[in-house]
Amino acid sequence: MRVIALCQAYNEALFIERALTWIYPLVDRIVITEGCLTPFGNQSPHSTDGTAQIIADFIQKNDKEGKIIACPVYRPEVPPATREAFEGLNKNYMLKLAEPEHGDLIFILDCDEFWEPNRFANIVDKFRTFICIRHIPVEEYQFAYNLRLAFEAEHNGRFMRFVRGSRFGDTNHFIYPDGRDVTKEYDLLRPRAETQMAHLCWCKHPLLIREKVVSFNRPSFTNWFNYVYLVWPTQSEKAYRNNSNIAPYHGTGFAEGQHSQLLPFTGQLPPAIADLNIDWLPFIEDHATELSI
Repeated sequence: MRVIALCQAYNEALFIERALTWIYPLVDRIVITEGCLTPFGNQSPHSTDGTAQIIADFIQKNDKEGKIIACPVYRPEVPPATREAFEGLNKNYMLKLAEPEHGDLIFILDCDEFWEPNRFANIVDKFRTFICIRHIPVEEYQFAYNLRLAFEAEHNGRFMRFVRGSRFGDTNHFIYPDGRDVTKEYDLLRPRAETQMAHLCWCKHPLLIREKVVSFNRPSFTNWFNYVYLVWPTQSEKAYRNNSNIAPYHGTGFAEGQHSQLLPFTGQLPPAIADLNIDWLPFIEDHATELSI
């Protein structure tokens, strides 16, 4: 069983080298595409922050084993209607480049997610030991503004066992030849301590977060960004109140309607991201008007 990582990168200069550094020794192959994955807006088709060059430099310096396949994102003749569909097409393109064999483990590598190697290896070992396992969801801590604020979340569609004829339906759905969505199946209960990882999605520069939110082309998501992200945590009660009125993000939590209480999470992160403890709150407060969409 080989372990194959698929990574989509766009304006990830702050994170991409760190992501490739921690994942490289843990997998057998990495397929990475660089470019914008949305048919909406006026985003540049390629990264504008040097992401592509960082990838090229990493390959030249570190890829002695020839593990990495790097290329631009897939460009269909007719763009799909949604970002999610676009990502599905691109992941199928990467899957073809990876040439997986029956039984291989497919891992989706987000540039802003970081694992302790032992936890990653533990999941891989579960797949090797129990051949019946098809999918293991991942517990995570998603961080907001800095590495002192986090909430509990879960990611499906991070680890899947490949079966001949499998394909991606869209962003987070892996479909078997018989039509089953394997990312909806839970094959193994696992303690959080065995799988948890750090997701720095909301620690990014607000302009990068805004760009991603716009790319989904959902008015409710855009409103949520304005009314929740830009006012939390200085006006947390207002954020909760606004969030409860924005469909489909009903609830009292922080991100995308999460109901979990924000948790302090200190002293347990991998050392490689310790220097990313950047507090963007002053920036948000000073630029709230121009950041509003």
